[in-house]
Amino acid sequence: PRKALLAAVAGLLLSAAVPANAVSVMHELKATKDTVHFGYFSKTLTPKLKIASGDEVTVEMVSHHSGDNPDLMITGDKALEDIFKWAPKGPGTTHATAMRGMTGSGDGVHILTGPIHVEGAEPGDVLKVEILELYPRQNPQGETYGVNAAAWWGFHYGINGGAMVGKNNTSGKKTLLGLKTGDPERMMTTIYKSVMSEDGKTVFYGEPHSMSRFGRNNSVVLDCLSGGRVGPFKTGIMIPCVDGKQTWTGYYFPGLLTDTSKVIFDKSIQGKWRVPANLHVGCMGLAPSEVDFADSVPPMPYGGNVDDRRIGVGATMYYPIAVKGALLSMGDAHLAQGDGELDGTAIEMSITGRFKITVIKKDTDDKLKGLDYPLLENDNEYVCHGFSFQNYLTELGYADKTVEGNGVYGKSSVDRAVANAMRNG
Repeated sequence: PRKALLAAVAGLLLSAAVPANAVSVMHELKATKDTVHFGYFSKTLTPKLKIASGDEVTVEMVSHHSGDNPDLMITGDKALEDIFKWAPKGPGTTHATAMRGMTGSGDGVHILTGPIHVEGAEPGDVLKVEILELYPRQNPQGETYGVNAAAWWGFHYGINGGAMVGKNNTSGKKTLLGLKTGDPERMMTTIYKSVMSEDGKTVFYGEPHSMSRFGRNNSVVLDCLSGGRVGPFKTGIMIPCVDGKQTWTGYYFPGLLTDTSKVIFDKSIQGKWRVPANLHVGCMGLAPSEVDFADSVPPMPYGGNVDDRRIGVGATMYYPIAVKGALLSMGDAHLAQGDGELDGTAIEMSITGRFKITVIKKDTDDKLKGLDYPLLENDNEYVCHGFSFQNYLTELGYADKTVEGNGVYGKSSVDRAVANAMRNG
């Protein structure tokens, strides 16, 4: 009854937000170097598309992990090649100079398409985003690939003896898989090829193509970033600049390109297993009002990096609006994921989606009144998302972004997130 009531109310609200005689207009927002921003949400960005409430938009989303195998996921695709180009001295510290991350230091990793300005959207309203279609981006050979990264921030990496951010634990204690702590870092990338219908619109499953160790054999060497800048989460990591080059052996900065000629690929895994396809959007949300630039990694009341596998075709998301026009951005799409990214990531893939976007005006729906978190609705359930903090932007401030510090990375926990989800439910 509660679901039926909310569905009925939502239908009434839609008619209130969009005139009965209105015709839904179709738009397209392609991913180009001029329509994406890398690693942050921001109220300062110029909208890349303006739409009316109730319009439909087809949006191209680019995976920030495409550089793990550029041959399969970038090369020959002019738009992607342009997105992944680096300025001569590395990315700048403004959006106009290809800023990577909230400060240009890699704090925030996702390539986000947008923002989209929705006419009539005001602070206090709710933005309704219906996901109508998702399908993978094909490379010039008509194939689609994704990648899973088992990396230092993943839960599995830590419990199986991995060294967090380059530090070795030499205690010699055995882990769940019988490996000793202090073993060399094992940041692995597994490339998946999707098996699709002939029209390329339906993915049946992903199958392993190859596996390799990230950064091995000096396979990730790039021009030095401006100021020797460092990677996400851990501001103390410094990658030495030698003769104008930096050699990367870990995932400390988004958008790095691997030289596949130096990579040793293990292709013995081909055909060993299949992963059922479950295309969904990992990072979608609105610009916050509290700060000019918000790191794209920690989720916030306005959405962001929620990484819920249920945010796929048939799902509807409700986001509280904080700024005029809502300023919707999206990216970090996935071929498949479980309930979380326990090894580090999902199977990351560039995906195109079709969305219907509607403004629900403030105080027109008692069920959504005061909404202060991203709410998901689908045919089977409502999902009340909870995070370690209801709004870390205001509760913690925004100065400390290190793993060990007093910011959201240092203070987050599963217990806090569960408690917050119960509060929101």
